[in-house]
Amino acid sequence: MAAAACVQIWVRKLAVPWLLCGPRRYASSNFKAADLQLKMTQEPHKKPDASEPLVFGKTFTDHMLMVEWAEKQGWGQPRIQPFQNLTLHPACSALHYSQQVARRLTSVPDSLCHFPLAVSLAKATPWVCFFVMFLLSVHSASFSRRVTMKEVTRALAEGRLREIFGSGTACQVCPVHGILYQGEHLHIPTMENGPELVLRFQKELSAIQYGAQAHEWLLPV
Repeated sequence: MAAAACVQIWVRKLAVPWLLCGPRRYASSNFKAADLQLKMTQEPHKKPDASEPLVFGKTFTDHMLMVEWAEKQGWGQPRIQPFQNLTLHPACSALHYSQQVARRLTSVPDSLCHFPLAVSLAKATPWVCFFVMFLLSVHSASFSRRVTMKEVTRALAEGRLREIFGSGTACQVCPVHGILYQGEHLHIPTMENGPELVLRFQKELSAIQYGAQAHEWLLPV
């Protein structure tokens, strides 16, 4: 089941309980499975063949879970409806000032988890204006600091740069094999090196996302 939600907030004005579940008095009063409304699609899409690889971000279900939320009323009635676009008011601050938060809810066998927004914001806020890259050595020791492109190009020229990758809770890990810098295409030997670090990082992140490894970023519900 695909779930979708859009929440618009002013980060500095919200208290922690709001970030976690909205006003507590509404958390358990009007968001019940017994109230679930079903509206099935009349035009189901052709299901992909089992032998075809699923492309991330391109293959979707026929239905989605929608629950509206308001400050005074709390959560509305949950409904499963045909997969469709989300609508935003033209004055939505997310369109004008990039102030938007996406909540992630992960459903795995025998469990339901989400990433606590309060923890995410608390950790991200001090570094919002900094470009940070995580450097992992081949010997498993790790540390983090700001890195300049001058360092990157020098390490690449000296053969010391092995892998570069980006990560997130959606695509997990994305290997980087090239960087365009000052008109020059820099080849990054990520795939030629395994990619050892990428696969190791993906394994660790997957374990956290699916609840196989305890971590403060995951909150069992």
